[in-house]
Amino acid sequence: MKLIKEAIWRLTEIITLLAVGLLFTIYILKPIYKRFGIEFIGNVWVNWFGVSYLLFVLYTISRSICF
Repeated sequence: MKLIKEAIWRLTEIITLLAVGLLFTIYILKPIYKRFGIEFIGNVWVNWFGVSYLLFVLYTISRSICF
């Protein structure tokens, strides 16, 4: 039972960080791209995944330091 709870918790963390990464990409990166005259089209999912991965790495590092 403990293993299932840990798996569900980890899945929840990943989905949450993917959602935060998407919001960060849309509401922060998109205006920055537009300000510098770069079109925000094409492989936007690459940016989204990169931001989400970076957030996951930072979260994992901070979690390992704190706990």
